[in-house]
Amino acid sequence: MTLYYSTFVSGFQDLIPRVLARRLPGAVIRQVLDGAVLYEAPADRQMITSLRCFNNSFAVLRTQAGSWDGLSQFVRTLSSDAELPRLVREHLSSGRHGFRVVVSRENQLVPLPESLLQPLEKRLARGSGLYPNRGRPQVEFWLLFRREGLFLFLLRLTRQAAGEARLEPGELRPELANLLCELSDPDATDVFLDPFCGSGSIPLERASLAPYRLIFAQDTDPGRVKALRQRVKGLRKPAQRTFFAKQVDARSMEGFDDGFVDKVVTDPPWGLYEALEERPADLYREALAECVRVLRPNGLLVWLTARDDELEAVVKEAVEGFVVEERYPILVSGRKASVYRLRKRPHE
Repeated sequence: MTLYYSTFVSGFQDLIPRVLARRLPGAVIRQVLDGAVLYEAPADRQMITSLRCFNNSFAVLRTQAGSWDGLSQFVRTLSSDAELPRLVREHLSSGRHGFRVVVSRENQLVPLPESLLQPLEKRLARGSGLYPNRGRPQVEFWLLFRREGLFLFLLRLTRQAAGEARLEPGELRPELANLLCELSDPDATDVFLDPFCGSGSIPLERASLAPYRLIFAQDTDPGRVKALRQRVKGLRKPAQRTFFAKQVDARSMEGFDDGFVDKVVTDPPWGLYEALEERPADLYREALAECVRVLRPNGLLVWLTARDDELEAVVKEAVEGFVVEERYPILVSGRKASVYRLRKRPHE
């Protein structure tokens, strides 16, 4: 078993243990922190980096409790650690690799004095096949200090995928879309619906996450629907035959029979970046009423919004068909938002 450190969207601390149990059987959680988790799992780098619920994942080389004032001593301890190169080799392929050391104090990058950095670089390079390359490294070591009073010396395992740097305006990051889908308890029998699909980040993530029966992605914007259909062509052939992108208004989904859908996961417009034609509360009321109708009894709805007051008022006063099971306060592009998990009431 190897100790790993992975970061995720802050606010999902209660969800991450469930996701790890589902995606990484046998993993042992050591500590859940704000936006990060320490856990032990089999030493399989590919398995860890394939977990799309995380922003980044690292192999933990050393840890130490203490205050920021103990940074110098921690670095000196690392620089004299004869076992460090061996630990590094366990996680890297053979060959020569350039590396750099990144230092973060409570999520803020800070410089490390040369008097501390150079001895640490020499230790890491000794017998490991690595060499310092601060400009264009292939390998990154992270020295993190967290506000909980914890130092971690880490080897970064993940790299940002090229496509993630080119997200469309308003498109959700893959790790957030993944966690929204995970919150719906994915099942191979799911008929899945996103009635406000936009660029399609949520239904595309669901298609790659786990088996399903059918996926429906809907939006009123014909251009976005057309673009999504092109993206669907990049999926595996079986997925292409069970993924349907359509131009449909979420307030009027006559194409679905009552109780046809198992799970709804969606990110409706907030009216904060683009003006809405109607009040958000009215849009939510009509869309939620349709979700009540198309969902089967005990079906799940996962709803991301920055308008908590409007949604909660609609759920409590206008739509009697849902029970709020969970709420996760998060940040989306620096803005406060919430994720709600709602369950349709069973028939009385």
